[in-house]
Amino acid sequence: MDETPDVDIETLIDEFEYIPGHFHLEMNLNFESCTQVEFRRRDIKRKRDSLQFQLEADSSFQQFAVKNLLGVFFYYLDEFHSARDIFLSVSQHDPNNLNAWANLAYVYDRLNMEDKTSQCTDKLSHLMGLEGEEGESKDIRLRAARCLAEQGYAHAFDVGLLNEEDSIEKLSSGIGLYDKALAYGKHEIPVEEKRSWFFTMATLCMRLDGILMNSSNMDKRLLYFNKTLMLLREVVKSLNAHYKALAWCYLGVMLERQNTFATTPMGIHDCGYSGTDPLGCFGKV
Repeated sequence: MDETPDVDIETLIDEFEYIPGHFHLEMNLNFESCTQVEFRRRDIKRKRDSLQFQLEADSSFQQFAVKNLLGVFFYYLDEFHSARDIFLSVSQHDPNNLNAWANLAYVYDRLNMEDKTSQCTDKLSHLMGLEGEEGESKDIRLRAARCLAEQGYAHAFDVGLLNEEDSIEKLSSGIGLYDKALAYGKHEIPVEEKRSWFFTMATLCMRLDGILMNSSNMDKRLLYFNKTLMLLREVVKSLNAHYKALAWCYLGVMLERQNTFATTPMGIHDCGYSGTDPLGCFGKV
């Protein structure tokens, strides 16, 4: 009998439009670092502490994005049981969280708990509709959208960024994942949840604009500058006081940056901020 040829894993991965979990993402966090181990661990600990502070300050729609990433940081600090407990907690509070089940399966595999790993992958397959849809198709797409948004969030906290090009690549990837999430979720995403995504997208775009400020590639910078304004215009409508206050502050910063362009960017006019004083934005914080 002829043996079934092995399926190339890269080909298999390419067949999926998205893959839940954080451990496969093309982030420096998931690859061997060229820096010394102690420096990498120090960087991870700082990012972990920053996330824990963020979780205390903001328990809104993105709390599971924060917790999933916290679990990843604990994993790379060799605190496997802490990572497991975090992913397990997310899966209990949000049973439809695809990233939690995928990350939990990864940790169980590391702990050689094959039965638990299998249970997680079965649950994940079920939620993704790979074994016959569970619930409405729109529910499956919403799960996918939230999965992608959480992955986009993670890119804001990558470690070991070597240079500006590396930073641009990671930030752009994060924005791309959020864009994909919005395309998946479409009108199914609750308005306030969408605004929380817009907030993180705006921070990523702002960081890119800051890097590109001294670049000769003005077209690329204009793209992110204008996108930041459009995102912040929506976030200032948020019912979340934390997001709203920071959005007004960021908007003031962006309006100050318009003076770094030879001509006023069209985004200023398109978003209705022509003649708006940055101090007026800061005054609304």
